[in-house]
Amino acid sequence: MLLNYGSQPQNILLDATTPKGSVEWASVLEHNQMTREVAYSYRVTFKDVDSADRPAVLKSPELSYQGDDLEINPRADGLYQIISVPVTALDFPFASYPHIEVQLRYNDAANQISLKDTLILSKDHPEDTWPFFLRDRDKNSFEYKIIYRAADNRDVTVDWNSSDQQELLLRDPRPNKRTVTVVPAVSWDMVSMIFADLSYHDEANGVAAEESYTFDKTDQGKLPRRFAVGLADSNQRLVGYTVKYLLTDNSLIELPDSVTLGKEIFLRLDMKGHRVIMVRPEQVDFADKKVDHVQVNLSYQDAGNGLSFANTFTFRSQADSGFFEYDFVDAQKRGYSFQMTTVFTDGFSVSRDPETSDQDVLTLNVG
Repeated sequence: MLLNYGSQPQNILLDATTPKGSVEWASVLEHNQMTREVAYSYRVTFKDVDSADRPAVLKSPELSYQGDDLEINPRADGLYQIISVPVTALDFPFASYPHIEVQLRYNDAANQISLKDTLILSKDHPEDTWPFFLRDRDKNSFEYKIIYRAADNRDVTVDWNSSDQQELLLRDPRPNKRTVTVVPAVSWDMVSMIFADLSYHDEANGVAAEESYTFDKTDQGKLPRRFAVGLADSNQRLVGYTVKYLLTDNSLIELPDSVTLGKEIFLRLDMKGHRVIMVRPEQVDFADKKVDHVQVNLSYQDAGNGLSFANTFTFRSQADSGFFEYDFVDAQKRGYSFQMTTVFTDGFSVSRDPETSDQDVLTLNVG
């Protein structure tokens, strides 16, 4: 530290072992009055600092003081600041994402600062603090990138964002949940065990979830189970399921692969397979085709098993869609029929012959 009184400069070194010091000068008189103003500047040398990340030495501008006890406070003088940013996971589903990787960086090329750090949060360590060094108070925005490390290895990455807030709160990356409750509804005099496998797949967004449940006649085994998955696309809600019943006579009943849009699946011995067909028009402008609307009648018949389902949908734009649901017994006989009519804007209509399909998604020609 350099102090200058009149033309009498003096240096003093302060550190952790010698935090205080003193200097003396002969008084300077002007107009029979003692001049009290002392000019000073100081250098701050940081310990264990990588000079590639931030300056190892800072020098203050020349300052002045008139008192007898001079306190050196580099932060109050605006020489630098240490900003502590709490990083906290709030009500977080660590079962799905056991670890959160938080990458942080701060850059201020004009002041030779380039900081990069990574924090790892977990169920046992849901919060941490990132201190970052800055010199320009007006440049306090940092950047962060979050990688939610998933238990099934389907990580969710949130690319770089910037923030000038002095905290970072992390929440469920997929708060929109799709849940299905599986409820056993059988006579345990006839059923020994039930095996239910549930699954969800959204390949376009890389979301997948699978769970297997076992039910039996014990108190714990009779309890409902809850299947949950976080959605990337709220329109993708189909959940697949397969069910097997082991009867008390050791015979096995297996349900065909099925899907549901419902919130519950009741496991009954008389339950059947279930299909959900998405019905939609092709992605063309109805006005360009001079089409007012498209109507389609869908049906599923299995007289041998006493099954009959039918529904009608009317589409007036390419954004419309519908779902045709029906039960089935025979996995080899699950196809459905449809017949469509196109009504044009001039009132003319064209009806097509009935057709059959086994597709999970039925796309209708327009025009």
